[in-house]
Amino acid sequence: YAETPQQKGLVVMNTPGSDVFSITGKIAAGAQMVLFTTGRGSPAGSAIAPVVKISSTTR
Repeated sequence: YAETPQQKGLVVMNTPGSDVFSITGKIAAGAQMVLFTTGRGSPAGSAIAPVVKISSTTR
């Protein structure tokens, strides 16, 4: 969490469940864009890097 990846390309990081902590950790590790999945939608975002929210729900 929040550590620079050792390889190039797509990296999947294990982060806390909290929206804000998850986004912050990814950016601290060097992410230039965050793909954030959520079921209901979340108001969390960042002024440092764009956050793309991917949301869906059955209702």
